[in-house]
Amino acid sequence: MESRALSLVISENIESLMERQGYNGVSLAEKAGLSRTAVHAILKGRIASPRVDTLERIADALGVTIYELMADMTDEELIAEINALIAAIPEKDRPRIRDMIAGFVRMLPTAAI
Repeated sequence: MESRALSLVISENIESLMERQGYNGVSLAEKAGLSRTAVHAILKGRIASPRVDTLERIADALGVTIYELMADMTDEELIAEINALIAAIPEKDRPRIRDMIAGFVRMLPTAAI
């Protein structure tokens, strides 16, 4: 997958979430406690690296995580990429990789294993 500028990814993800939730720039700015100018600049990709606290406020207003604002691929694309990587691992090594992944997942605070 071709890498895109982070500011473009963030602005596209925010716009998509806004559309799904019925927000416009003004209402998002109000809910996030940000200026309309700041939100507009982020949506237009004019801020190359938005501050983390700004992204946290936008993410909270939209009910998502910062990761979701910055993700450059859908879950389906991510799963396909992971599956392709696993397919490239020699079959004899796959159980060890599975155990490593399971161990990592168990360490996560929201682990479902």
